[in-house]
Amino acid sequence: MYVTLSEFAQYAERFGATLPTSDPEREVLLERASQYIDSIDNKLIGKRTERDQEHAYPRRDLKINGFYFADDEIPNIVKQAQMALAIDMMSGAVAFAETSNVQVTREKVGSIEVAYGKIEGADLSFSPTESSLSYTLLRQLMYPTMGFGSIPLTRV
Repeated sequence: MYVTLSEFAQYAERFGATLPTSDPEREVLLERASQYIDSIDNKLIGKRTERDQEHAYPRRDLKINGFYFADDEIPNIVKQAQMALAIDMMSGAVAFAETSNVQVTREKVGSIEVAYGKIEGADLSFSPTESSLSYTLLRQLMYPTMGFGSIPLTRV
C-alpha cells in the first residue's frame, strides 16, 4: 500500500466520504486499490525500480506532469489515486469481475494460440468510470497513448 490509514482518513474527510469504521475494512479497500494500480503496471509511466518489488511504485524514469521523480519516491498523485480509487470502490464507481464465471475460448493456428475471455451473465467494468476522480488521477500516471481498454503491443 502507498498510504497509511491516517492519510486515508484525512483524505476521506477532506472530500466528505464516509469510510468503514473498522481499520481492517479500510485496509481491505486500500489493498484492493493498490492491487488495481499494480494490475495496470504495463500502462504506467516509467519502470519498476526492482524486478521483484511488491508494488508498481516506486518507478524509475518517472515523469508526471513535467516533473521527474527519484527512483525511491512515491509521487503524491499515486497516493491520491489509491485513496480516490478506494473511495470509488465503496461507492460502486469501480467493479471487479469474479473470475469463476469467465469462459475462455482458445483458437490455435500453427504455432500461434489466442485466448479470449468472456464473462457470462455479467455487466461488470474492470476500470473506474470516466466521471470518477480516480479515473482522472490514474490517467495522469499512464502513458498518453494507453487507455484503460488499450493493449500494449511489441513488434518483433
